[in-house]
Amino acid sequence: LAVHRPMEGDDEDDGDDVFTSTSTDEDEEDEDDLFALVEEDGPAVSFVVLNVNDVLCEERSLVESVGEVIGTSLSSARTLLRKFRWNKERLIESFFDNPVQTFEAAGLVYGELPPCPLDPDLPIMCTICYEERPVKDSLALPCEHFFCKRCWKLYIHHKILAGPSCVVTTCPQYKCPQIVREELFQELCDEQDYKKYTQYSLRQFVNDNPKIQWCPA
Repeated sequence: LAVHRPMEGDDEDDGDDVFTSTSTDEDEEDEDDLFALVEEDGPAVSFVVLNVNDVLCEERSLVESVGEVIGTSLSSARTLLRKFRWNKERLIESFFDNPVQTFEAAGLVYGELPPCPLDPDLPIMCTICYEERPVKDSLALPCEHFFCKRCWKLYIHHKILAGPSCVVTTCPQYKCPQIVREELFQELCDEQDYKKYTQYSLRQFVNDNPKIQWCPA
């Protein structure tokens, strides 16, 4: 991985860093390796070579910064940054212009309130398997579409099997735009599936971030 650090004399007319690079499925297998430096012709350009732990620190720092500025959880901040392709400035500008619309665009609820307490033994119909399960064995996003934990686990497992798009998984309810946040993956996935999810999350951060790219070597 390489990060573009502009040097004096660089052309910064558009404010964006430009890279020509690619990634493959083998990236996740070599996650502890140090990637080669990217070189470009033309004016002097500096790069910093990063390993996976470095990139995770970059991502974490950006998420924490946004969470602190707009007063939201790390999970919500990460989801918002994905929607805005990791452009912190554009996200913050949009948030202060219209916070409700900004959250809705990312599949979140602004000013989310705790769910109304329900009797844990209250039976609820799961509209996936069409079996009644008690509330204590069911889960719902803020949209309050309840599904049994067994169906949730199968749903998330198949989303991870489908590949990198699992990081933007939405509620199982038809056409519901609510995003399934990371903590639910962590709660319901086994160790192997959650590892895949975190690898896909890292890959998405690199692919969508204009300042970080895979080494083409």
